[in-house]
Amino acid sequence: MTILNLEKSSAGGSVPRSVFADLHAEKLLAENAVKVLSAPCRKEDILARQEIFRFMESEAFCEWFGALYMSLKLLDRARYLTDVAAHKVEFCALFYEYASAYAAAVESADSSFDAALLRALKRQLNPHLQSSAYIKERLEEYRKLMTAVSDVGLRIGAGGISVRHQSDGGELPICDGIYSAAENIGYSSASVKNGRAFRMSPQLAEAIVKLDSELFGQLEELQEEISPHIDLGILSLLGDMDFYFEIHNLRKKALRLGIPSCYADVSDIPEYRAEGLCDVSLLQKGCESIVPNDVDLREGDGVYFVRGANGGGKTTYIRAAAINLLLFLGGCPVFAKSADIYPFKRVFTHFPENEGFSEGGRLENEVKRLNEAVENAGGDSFLFLNETFSGADGKKGAELSLGLMKTLKERGAFCLYVTLFHDISEGDIPSLTAVVDGSTRTYKIVKSRDSGSSYAADILKKHGLDRVSLLGRLENA
Repeated sequence: MTILNLEKSSAGGSVPRSVFADLHAEKLLAENAVKVLSAPCRKEDILARQEIFRFMESEAFCEWFGALYMSLKLLDRARYLTDVAAHKVEFCALFYEYASAYAAAVESADSSFDAALLRALKRQLNPHLQSSAYIKERLEEYRKLMTAVSDVGLRIGAGGISVRHQSDGGELPICDGIYSAAENIGYSSASVKNGRAFRMSPQLAEAIVKLDSELFGQLEELQEEISPHIDLGILSLLGDMDFYFEIHNLRKKALRLGIPSCYADVSDIPEYRAEGLCDVSLLQKGCESIVPNDVDLREGDGVYFVRGANGGGKTTYIRAAAINLLLFLGGCPVFAKSADIYPFKRVFTHFPENEGFSEGGRLENEVKRLNEAVENAGGDSFLFLNETFSGADGKKGAELSLGLMKTLKERGAFCLYVTLFHDISEGDIPSLTAVVDGSTRTYKIVKSRDSGSSYAADILKKHGLDRVSLLGRLENA
Protein backbone atom coordinates (compact mmCIF):
# COMPACT_ATOMS: atom_id res chain seq x y z
CA MET A 1 0.00 0.00 0.00
CA THR A 2 1.46 3.35 -0.98
CA ILE A 3 0.81 7.04 -1.55
CA LEU A 4 3.95 7.55 -3.59
CA ASN A 5 3.22 6.10 -7.04
CA LEU A 6 0.05 5.59 -9.04
CA GLU A 7 1.30 2.12 -9.96
CA LYS A 8 3.82 -0.17 -8.29
CA SER A 9 6.02 -0.23 -11.39
CA SER A 10 5.89 3.50 -12.06
CA ALA A 11 9.47 4.45 -11.11
CA GLY A 12 11.17 6.12 -14.05
CA GLY A 13 14.85 5.40 -13.39
CA SER A 14 17.50 5.33 -10.70
CA VAL A 15 19.97 7.59 -8.90
CA PRO A 16 23.15 6.03 -7.44
CA ARG A 17 23.70 6.46 -3.71
CA SER A 18 27.01 8.16 -4.49
CA VAL A 19 25.06 11.13 -5.90
CA PHE A 20 23.60 11.95 -2.48
CA ALA A 21 27.02 11.53 -0.87
CA ASP A 22 28.70 13.84 -3.39
CA LEU A 23 26.06 16.52 -2.85
CA HIS A 24 26.11 16.09 0.95
CA ALA A 25 22.35 15.61 0.63
CA GLU A 26 22.49 12.92 3.33
CA LYS A 27 23.04 15.74 5.83
CA LEU A 28 19.97 17.57 4.54
CA LEU A 29 17.61 14.61 4.17
CA ALA A 30 16.82 11.58 6.33
CA GLU A 31 17.55 8.07 5.09
CA ASN A 32 13.95 7.41 4.10
CA ALA A 33 13.78 10.55 1.94
CA VAL A 34 17.07 9.62 0.24
CA LYS A 35 15.63 6.18 -0.52
CA VAL A 36 12.48 7.69 -2.06
CA LEU A 37 14.42 10.22 -4.14
CA SER A 38 16.72 7.47 -5.44
CA ALA A 39 13.90 6.41 -7.78
CA PRO A 40 12.98 9.26 -10.18
CA CYS A 41 9.31 9.43 -11.13
CA ARG A 42 7.50 9.47 -14.41
CA LYS A 43 5.62 12.63 -15.31
CA GLU A 44 2.32 11.21 -13.98
CA ASP A 45 3.77 10.48 -10.56
CA ILE A 46 5.61 13.80 -10.33
CA LEU A 47 2.31 15.59 -10.85
CA ALA A 48 0.50 13.28 -8.43
CA ARG A 49 3.01 13.89 -5.63
CA GLN A 50 2.99 17.62 -6.29
CA GLU A 51 -0.76 17.46 -5.71
CA ILE A 52 -0.22 15.93 -2.25
CA PHE A 53 2.32 18.62 -1.34
CA ARG A 54 -0.14 21.27 -2.45
CA PHE A 55 -2.78 19.70 -0.20
CA MET A 56 -0.32 19.89 2.70
CA GLU A 57 -0.57 23.66 2.53
CA SER A 58 -4.14 23.18 3.83
CA GLU A 59 -4.67 22.99 7.60
CA ALA A 60 -7.59 20.60 7.19
CA PHE A 61 -5.54 18.17 5.13
CA CYS A 62 -2.61 18.29 7.55
CA GLU A 63 -4.99 17.57 10.42
CA TRP A 64 -6.28 14.44 8.65
CA PHE A 65 -2.79 13.43 7.52
CA GLY A 66 -1.46 13.81 11.06
CA ALA A 67 -4.35 11.81 12.54
CA LEU A 68 -3.73 8.99 10.06
CA TYR A 69 -0.03 9.02 10.92
CA MET A 70 -0.77 8.71 14.64
CA SER A 71 -3.25 5.88 14.08
CA LEU A 72 -0.61 3.99 12.09
CA LYS A 73 1.96 4.58 14.83
CA LEU A 74 -0.50 3.22 17.41
CA LEU A 75 -1.09 0.16 15.23
CA ASP A 76 2.65 -0.41 14.89
CA ARG A 77 3.12 -0.22 18.65
CA ALA A 78 0.14 -2.50 19.31
CA ARG A 79 1.59 -5.02 16.86
CA TYR A 80 4.94 -4.93 18.65
CA LEU A 81 3.41 -5.34 22.12
CA THR A 82 1.35 -8.29 20.92
CA ASP A 83 4.46 -9.91 19.46
CA VAL A 84 6.31 -9.66 22.78
CA ALA A 85 3.41 -10.65 25.05
CA ALA A 86 4.75 -12.59 28.04
CA HIS A 87 1.92 -15.11 28.29
CA LYS A 88 -1.51 -16.04 27.00
CA VAL A 89 -3.53 -13.75 29.28
CA GLU A 90 -1.43 -10.75 28.27
CA PHE A 91 -1.64 -11.73 24.60
CA CYS A 92 -5.43 -12.00 24.74
CA ALA A 93 -5.74 -8.51 26.20
CA LEU A 94 -3.23 -7.00 23.77
CA PHE A 95 -4.75 -8.74 20.74
CA TYR A 96 -7.98 -6.83 21.32
CA GLU A 97 -6.06 -3.53 21.27
CA TYR A 98 -4.08 -4.65 18.22
CA ALA A 99 -7.11 -5.64 16.14
CA SER A 100 -8.96 -2.49 17.21
CA ALA A 101 -5.97 -0.34 16.22
CA TYR A 102 -5.89 -1.97 12.79
CA ALA A 103 -9.59 -1.29 12.16
CA ALA A 104 -9.13 2.31 13.31
CA ALA A 105 -6.08 2.83 11.06
CA VAL A 106 -7.88 1.49 7.99
CA GLU A 107 -10.84 3.76 8.60
CA SER A 108 -8.53 6.75 9.22
CA ALA A 109 -6.88 6.20 5.83
CA ASP A 110 -10.20 6.70 4.07
CA SER A 111 -10.68 10.42 3.39
CA SER A 112 -12.85 12.78 1.38
CA PHE A 113 -9.87 14.64 -0.13
CA ASP A 114 -9.74 14.21 -3.89
CA ALA A 115 -6.28 13.65 -5.36
CA ALA A 116 -4.94 11.10 -7.82
CA LEU A 117 -2.80 9.29 -5.23
CA LEU A 118 -5.58 9.36 -2.64
CA ARG A 119 -7.99 7.84 -5.15
CA ALA A 120 -5.42 5.12 -5.82
CA LEU A 121 -5.08 4.60 -2.06
CA LYS A 122 -8.84 4.32 -1.71
CA ARG A 123 -8.91 1.55 -4.32
CA GLN A 124 -6.29 -0.30 -2.31
CA LEU A 125 -8.28 0.30 0.87
CA ASN A 126 -11.64 -1.04 -0.30
CA PRO A 127 -11.03 -4.69 0.64
CA HIS A 128 -9.43 -3.58 3.92
CA LEU A 129 -12.49 -1.50 4.79
CA GLN A 130 -14.64 -4.59 4.38
CA SER A 131 -12.25 -6.52 6.62
CA SER A 132 -12.36 -3.68 9.13
CA ALA A 133 -16.14 -3.95 9.41
CA TYR A 134 -15.88 -7.72 9.96
CA ILE A 135 -13.12 -7.26 12.57
CA LYS A 136 -15.17 -4.73 14.54
CA GLU A 137 -18.14 -7.08 14.54
CA ARG A 138 -16.07 -10.00 15.86
CA LEU A 139 -14.29 -7.78 18.38
CA GLU A 140 -17.58 -7.01 20.09
CA GLU A 141 -17.89 -10.70 20.94
CA TYR A 142 -14.21 -10.76 21.87
CA ARG A 143 -14.71 -7.83 24.27
CA LYS A 144 -17.50 -9.64 26.10
CA LEU A 145 -15.25 -12.65 26.61
CA MET A 146 -12.44 -10.42 27.89
CA THR A 147 -14.88 -8.90 30.38
CA ALA A 148 -15.41 -12.39 31.72
CA VAL A 149 -11.65 -12.76 32.13
CA SER A 150 -11.58 -9.61 34.26
CA ASP A 151 -14.11 -11.25 36.61
CA VAL A 152 -11.40 -13.63 37.75
CA GLY A 153 -10.74 -12.89 41.44
CA LEU A 154 -7.55 -13.03 43.44
CA ARG A 155 -7.54 -13.91 47.16
CA ILE A 156 -4.42 -13.24 49.26
CA GLY A 157 -4.42 -14.71 52.76
CA ALA A 158 -2.50 -16.73 55.33
CA GLY A 159 -2.92 -19.80 53.17
CA GLY A 160 -1.26 -18.09 50.16
CA ILE A 161 -2.69 -16.78 46.86
CA SER A 162 -5.75 -18.35 45.29
CA VAL A 163 -7.47 -17.61 42.00
CA ARG A 164 -11.13 -18.19 41.26
CA HIS A 165 -13.79 -17.00 38.86
CA GLN A 166 -16.23 -14.64 40.54
CA SER A 167 -19.22 -13.84 38.36
CA ASP A 168 -21.27 -12.15 41.06
CA GLY A 169 -18.88 -9.26 41.43
CA GLY A 170 -18.04 -10.17 45.03
CA GLU A 171 -14.30 -10.23 44.40
CA LEU A 172 -12.10 -7.45 43.13
CA PRO A 173 -10.36 -7.83 39.76
CA ILE A 174 -6.81 -9.18 40.01
CA CYS A 175 -4.84 -5.92 40.05
CA ASP A 176 -7.21 -4.22 42.48
CA GLY A 177 -7.08 -7.29 44.71
CA ILE A 178 -3.32 -7.10 44.96
CA TYR A 179 -3.31 -3.40 45.82
CA SER A 180 -6.08 -3.91 48.35
CA ALA A 181 -4.14 -6.73 50.01
CA ALA A 182 -1.00 -4.57 50.05
CA GLU A 183 -2.92 -1.79 51.80
CA ASN A 184 -4.23 -4.21 54.44
CA ILE A 185 -0.72 -5.23 55.47
CA GLY A 186 0.66 -1.69 55.53
CA TYR A 187 2.24 -1.29 52.10
CA SER A 188 -0.09 1.40 50.82
CA SER A 189 1.48 3.89 48.42
CA ALA A 190 -0.29 6.58 46.44
CA SER A 191 2.28 6.34 43.65
CA VAL A 192 1.90 2.58 43.46
CA LYS A 193 -1.88 2.76 43.47
CA ASN A 194 -1.94 5.43 40.77
CA GLY A 195 0.71 3.72 38.66
CA ARG A 196 -0.91 0.26 38.70
CA ALA A 197 2.51 -1.15 37.77
CA PHE A 198 1.57 -4.78 38.48
CA ARG A 199 2.43 -7.24 35.71
CA MET A 200 1.08 -10.75 35.96
CA SER A 201 3.64 -13.55 36.26
CA PRO A 202 3.56 -16.47 33.79
CA GLN A 203 2.69 -18.82 36.66
CA LEU A 204 -0.30 -16.75 37.71
CA ALA A 205 -1.39 -16.42 34.08
CA GLU A 206 -1.22 -20.19 33.64
CA ALA A 207 -3.43 -20.65 36.69
CA ILE A 208 -6.00 -18.23 35.31
CA VAL A 209 -6.04 -19.97 31.92
CA LYS A 210 -6.53 -23.35 33.59
CA LEU A 211 -9.32 -21.89 35.71
CA ASP A 212 -11.44 -21.29 32.63
CA SER A 213 -9.91 -23.13 29.69
CA GLU A 214 -13.19 -23.00 27.77
CA LEU A 215 -13.27 -19.19 27.85
CA PHE A 216 -9.69 -18.93 26.63
CA GLY A 217 -10.43 -21.51 23.97
CA GLN A 218 -13.17 -19.26 22.63
CA LEU A 219 -10.78 -16.30 22.62
CA GLU A 220 -8.25 -18.30 20.63
CA GLU A 221 -10.91 -19.26 18.09
CA LEU A 222 -11.81 -15.60 17.60
CA GLN A 223 -8.14 -14.69 17.22
CA GLU A 224 -7.82 -17.30 14.47
CA GLU A 225 -10.88 -15.87 12.71
CA ILE A 226 -9.75 -12.23 12.97
CA SER A 227 -6.00 -12.54 12.28
CA PRO A 228 -6.24 -13.38 8.53
CA HIS A 229 -8.17 -10.14 8.00
CA ILE A 230 -5.37 -7.98 9.42
CA ASP A 231 -3.02 -6.83 6.64
CA LEU A 232 0.00 -5.01 8.04
CA GLY A 233 0.86 -3.77 4.56
CA ILE A 234 -0.92 -0.60 5.62
CA LEU A 235 2.07 0.20 7.84
CA SER A 236 4.11 0.89 4.69
CA LEU A 237 2.24 4.20 4.57
CA LEU A 238 4.36 5.39 7.51
CA GLY A 239 7.48 5.61 5.34
CA ASP A 240 5.56 7.42 2.61
CA MET A 241 4.19 9.92 5.11
CA ASP A 242 7.61 10.48 6.70
CA PHE A 243 8.83 11.54 3.25
CA TYR A 244 5.99 14.03 2.74
CA PHE A 245 6.35 15.48 6.24
CA GLU A 246 10.11 15.90 5.90
CA ILE A 247 9.97 17.79 2.60
CA HIS A 248 7.01 19.85 3.82
CA ASN A 249 8.92 20.87 6.95
CA LEU A 250 12.04 21.69 4.90
CA ARG A 251 9.91 23.95 2.73
CA LYS A 252 8.44 25.71 5.79
CA LYS A 253 11.94 26.28 7.20
CA ALA A 254 13.11 27.79 3.91
CA LEU A 255 10.01 29.97 3.69
CA ARG A 256 10.72 31.45 7.12
CA LEU A 257 14.09 32.61 5.75
CA GLY A 258 12.55 34.08 2.61
CA ILE A 259 13.74 31.31 0.29
CA PRO A 260 11.17 30.85 -2.50
CA SER A 261 9.73 27.52 -3.60
CA CYS A 262 7.44 26.43 -6.38
CA TYR A 263 6.08 23.40 -8.22
CA ALA A 264 8.08 23.06 -11.41
CA ASP A 265 6.20 22.49 -14.64
CA VAL A 266 6.97 19.10 -16.15
CA SER A 267 8.45 19.71 -19.58
CA ASP A 268 7.82 17.33 -22.49
CA ILE A 269 11.16 18.22 -24.10
CA PRO A 270 14.63 17.85 -22.53
CA GLU A 271 15.40 21.05 -20.66
CA TYR A 272 16.17 22.50 -17.25
CA ARG A 273 15.10 26.10 -16.80
CA ALA A 274 14.70 27.77 -13.42
CA GLU A 275 14.55 31.34 -12.18
CA GLY A 276 15.98 32.22 -8.76
CA LEU A 277 17.22 28.70 -7.94
CA CYS A 278 18.63 28.31 -4.40
CA ASP A 279 20.95 25.78 -2.78
CA VAL A 280 18.75 24.79 0.15
CA SER A 281 21.49 22.52 1.53
CA LEU A 282 23.18 25.71 2.81
CA LEU A 283 20.50 25.77 5.52
CA GLN A 284 22.38 22.91 7.17
CA LYS A 285 25.41 25.19 7.47
CA GLY A 286 23.41 27.89 9.18
CA CYS A 287 23.31 30.18 6.13
CA GLU A 288 20.35 32.53 6.29
CA SER A 289 21.15 34.47 3.11
CA ILE A 290 21.35 32.36 -0.04
CA VAL A 291 22.16 33.95 -3.41
CA PRO A 292 19.71 32.74 -6.09
CA ASN A 293 20.80 31.91 -9.63
CA ASP A 294 19.13 31.08 -12.91
CA VAL A 295 19.50 27.87 -14.92
CA ASP A 296 18.79 27.82 -18.65
CA LEU A 297 19.70 24.53 -20.32
CA ARG A 298 17.82 23.26 -23.34
CA GLU A 299 17.94 20.41 -25.80
CA GLY A 300 21.02 20.87 -27.98
CA ASP A 301 22.36 23.44 -25.52
CA GLY A 302 22.61 21.47 -22.32
CA VAL A 303 26.37 20.97 -21.85
CA TYR A 304 28.34 23.71 -20.06
CA PHE A 305 31.60 24.21 -18.24
CA VAL A 306 31.27 26.27 -15.04
CA ARG A 307 34.33 28.46 -14.61
CA GLY A 308 35.56 31.48 -12.75
CA ALA A 309 37.19 32.76 -9.60
CA ASN A 310 37.89 30.43 -6.71
CA GLY A 311 35.22 30.74 -4.04
CA GLY A 312 32.89 32.35 -6.56
CA GLY A 313 30.00 29.92 -6.01
CA LYS A 314 30.61 27.43 -8.83
CA THR A 315 30.20 24.29 -6.72
CA THR A 316 27.24 25.82 -4.89
CA TYR A 317 25.64 26.48 -8.27
CA ILE A 318 25.82 22.91 -9.54
CA ARG A 319 24.82 21.56 -6.12
CA ALA A 320 21.72 23.79 -6.18
CA ALA A 321 20.86 22.55 -9.67
CA ALA A 322 21.45 18.91 -8.71
CA ILE A 323 19.54 18.87 -5.40
CA ASN A 324 16.57 20.69 -6.89
CA LEU A 325 16.57 18.29 -9.84
CA LEU A 326 16.41 15.34 -7.43
CA LEU A 327 13.56 17.02 -5.54
CA PHE A 328 11.68 17.66 -8.77
CA LEU A 329 12.12 14.06 -9.92
CA GLY A 330 10.69 12.98 -6.57
CA GLY A 331 7.57 15.10 -7.09
CA CYS A 332 8.63 17.67 -4.47
CA PRO A 333 8.52 21.45 -4.59
CA VAL A 334 11.79 23.01 -5.78
CA PHE A 335 13.50 26.01 -4.26
CA ALA A 336 13.13 28.56 -7.03
CA LYS A 337 10.72 31.27 -8.16
CA SER A 338 9.68 29.24 -11.22
CA ALA A 339 10.95 26.25 -13.16
CA ASP A 340 10.38 24.05 -16.21
CA ILE A 341 12.17 20.73 -15.96
CA TYR A 342 12.22 17.54 -17.99
CA PRO A 343 11.76 14.25 -16.08
CA PHE A 344 15.28 12.90 -16.55
CA LYS A 345 15.60 9.21 -15.70
CA ARG A 346 19.25 9.16 -14.66
CA VAL A 347 21.34 11.54 -12.58
CA PHE A 348 25.08 11.14 -12.07
CA THR A 349 27.66 13.12 -10.14
CA HIS A 350 31.43 12.99 -10.13
CA PHE A 351 33.26 14.86 -7.43
CA PRO A 352 37.01 14.34 -6.95
CA GLU A 353 38.34 11.73 -4.56
CA ASN A 354 41.03 13.06 -2.26
CA GLU A 355 42.37 9.98 -0.60
CA GLY A 356 41.92 6.31 0.11
CA PHE A 357 42.90 4.88 -3.28
CA SER A 358 43.38 1.16 -2.91
CA GLU A 359 45.05 0.84 -6.27
CA GLY A 360 46.08 3.17 -9.07
CA GLY A 361 46.57 6.92 -8.92
CA ARG A 362 44.08 9.76 -8.52
CA LEU A 363 43.59 10.37 -12.24
CA GLU A 364 43.18 6.66 -12.93
CA ASN A 365 40.50 6.34 -10.25
CA GLU A 366 38.67 9.45 -11.44
CA VAL A 367 38.59 8.14 -15.01
CA LYS A 368 37.32 4.76 -13.78
CA ARG A 369 34.50 6.34 -11.74
CA LEU A 370 33.55 8.66 -14.55
CA ASN A 371 33.47 5.94 -17.19
CA GLU A 372 30.86 4.05 -15.16
CA ALA A 373 28.58 7.10 -15.38
CA VAL A 374 29.31 8.00 -19.01
CA GLU A 375 28.61 4.45 -20.21
CA ASN A 376 25.01 4.82 -19.01
CA ALA A 377 24.49 8.45 -20.03
CA GLY A 378 22.10 9.36 -22.82
CA GLY A 379 19.36 11.81 -23.73
CA ASP A 380 17.51 11.11 -20.49
CA SER A 381 20.58 11.72 -18.30
CA PHE A 382 22.01 14.66 -16.37
CA LEU A 383 25.61 14.74 -15.10
CA PHE A 384 27.06 17.10 -12.49
CA LEU A 385 30.86 17.11 -12.51
CA ASN A 386 33.03 18.96 -10.04
CA GLU A 387 36.73 19.45 -10.86
CA THR A 388 36.90 16.13 -12.69
CA PHE A 389 40.36 15.13 -13.97
CA SER A 390 41.88 17.37 -11.30
CA GLY A 391 44.60 14.73 -10.95
CA ALA A 392 45.93 15.62 -14.43
CA ASP A 393 48.17 18.50 -15.48
CA GLY A 394 46.55 21.51 -17.18
CA LYS A 395 47.00 20.45 -20.79
CA LYS A 396 46.05 16.80 -20.25
CA GLY A 397 43.11 17.72 -18.02
CA ALA A 398 41.74 20.18 -20.57
CA GLU A 399 42.08 17.62 -23.34
CA LEU A 400 40.23 14.96 -21.34
CA SER A 401 37.54 17.44 -20.29
CA LEU A 402 36.85 18.64 -23.81
CA GLY A 403 36.71 15.08 -25.11
CA LEU A 404 34.26 14.09 -22.37
CA MET A 405 31.95 17.04 -22.95
CA LYS A 406 31.97 16.45 -26.69
CA THR A 407 30.90 12.83 -26.12
CA LEU A 408 28.11 13.84 -23.76
CA LYS A 409 26.86 16.49 -26.17
CA GLU A 410 26.78 13.97 -29.02
CA ARG A 411 24.74 11.61 -26.86
CA GLY A 412 22.25 14.34 -26.00
CA ALA A 413 23.03 14.22 -22.29
CA PHE A 414 22.94 17.31 -20.09
CA CYS A 415 25.99 18.29 -18.03
CA LEU A 416 27.28 21.03 -15.75
CA TYR A 417 31.02 20.68 -15.21
CA VAL A 418 32.97 22.85 -12.75
CA THR A 419 36.57 23.07 -13.93
CA LEU A 420 39.73 25.04 -13.22
CA PHE A 421 41.40 24.18 -16.52
CA HIS A 422 42.21 27.26 -18.61
CA ASP A 423 42.81 25.56 -21.93
CA ILE A 424 39.20 24.43 -22.37
CA SER A 425 38.48 27.85 -23.88
CA GLU A 426 40.12 26.51 -27.02
CA GLY A 427 37.21 24.11 -27.53
CA ASP A 428 33.66 24.74 -28.68
CA ILE A 429 31.89 23.92 -25.40
CA PRO A 430 30.22 27.02 -23.87
CA SER A 431 30.88 28.18 -20.32
CA LEU A 432 29.04 29.62 -17.37
CA THR A 433 31.10 32.12 -15.38
CA ALA A 434 31.20 33.12 -11.73
CA VAL A 435 30.80 36.91 -11.76
CA VAL A 436 33.36 39.01 -9.90
CA ASP A 437 32.66 42.71 -9.34
CA GLY A 438 36.14 44.15 -8.97
CA SER A 439 37.53 41.96 -6.19
CA THR A 440 34.11 41.07 -4.76
CA ARG A 441 32.50 37.68 -5.34
CA THR A 442 28.84 38.12 -6.27
CA TYR A 443 28.11 34.36 -6.30
CA LYS A 444 26.13 34.93 -9.49
CA ILE A 445 26.67 32.51 -12.39
CA VAL A 446 26.04 33.72 -15.94
CA LYS A 447 26.61 32.46 -19.48
CA SER A 448 29.90 33.50 -21.02
CA ARG A 449 32.39 32.19 -23.53
CA ASP A 450 35.39 33.78 -21.82
CA SER A 451 36.00 33.72 -18.09
CA GLY A 452 39.73 34.31 -18.21
CA SER A 453 39.46 37.69 -16.48
CA SER A 454 38.30 36.10 -13.24
CA TYR A 455 41.29 33.79 -13.22
CA ALA A 456 43.59 36.75 -13.87
CA ALA A 457 42.03 38.66 -10.98
CA ASP A 458 42.76 35.73 -8.66
CA ILE A 459 46.39 35.62 -9.74
CA LEU A 460 46.84 39.36 -9.26
CA LYS A 461 45.31 39.19 -5.80
CA LYS A 462 47.57 36.29 -4.83
CA HIS A 463 50.66 38.39 -5.61
CA GLY A 464 49.31 41.61 -4.08
CA LEU A 465 48.83 43.35 -7.43
CA ASP A 466 46.09 45.07 -9.35
CA ARG A 467 45.84 45.81 -13.09
CA VAL A 468 47.25 49.34 -12.78
CA SER A 469 50.32 48.30 -10.81
CA LEU A 470 50.89 45.35 -13.11
CA LEU A 471 50.86 47.60 -16.19
CA GLY A 472 53.25 49.98 -14.44
CA ARG A 473 55.73 47.20 -13.78
CA LEU A 474 55.52 46.01 -17.37
CA GLU A 475 56.23 49.54 -18.66
CA ASN A 476 59.26 49.85 -16.39
CA ALA A 477 60.61 46.43 -17.32
